[in-house]
Amino acid sequence: MSAMEKALLKATGAKPQKGGEDRQKFLLRLMLAVQKLPDEDWESLAQIDGAQDWFNAATDADNAEKPVSDFPDVKAAAEADAEEDEDQGEQENEDDQEEDEMAKTAKKAKPPAKGASAKKGAAAKPVKAAAKEADGKKKPAATPKKGTSMRRALKLTIVKRPKITADELVDALQKMGYKVPSRLTVNTMRSEMRDAIRVLNEAGLTKIEI
Repeated sequence: MSAMEKALLKATGAKPQKGGEDRQKFLLRLMLAVQKLPDEDWESLAQIDGAQDWFNAATDADNAEKPVSDFPDVKAAAEADAEEDEDQGEQENEDDQEEDEMAKTAKKAKPPAKGASAKKGAAAKPVKAAAKEADGKKKPAATPKKGTSMRRALKLTIVKRPKITADELVDALQKMGYKVPSRLTVNTMRSEMRDAIRVLNEAGLTKIEI
């Protein structure tokens, strides 16, 4: 479900799309619910990016007996869900591969012979020499923190920096080593998280300034 759809359902108190309900019928039902809002509630919709524009376009389409266009962020929401599923699948594959490697290593490893000691001349490299070699090598690219999906990293970043822009969020995720979806998808996820923070603030559970 898109962020705009969630926000309009919350603002109007309308029920979500029912199973088997035609999408056009649902959009018209939600449009009528918005139409019945008091003026002050209508004005508050300005806080939802593009909500008033969608309603005006939906009204024009209905008056012209044309199909009502879906919410502009529907595609982005679907991409975000697909990205999360992909992240989860990749993480599970990585965990399975790591477990297999650990099992193989443990099977190959043999305990040292009794009384055996390190061979003469096999001493570790001096610290200074090792450090010198390390300085000459390029630093490896950043890799995501194991067990943390891109969506969770995005949410944690917004909690720490509530006023972060979509562009800054994309840069931050890339620096963490994540494969970032489109900017529209990131912006949709950002809007959803900021709305969740507002709800928590209103409930008195958090005091995060956004």
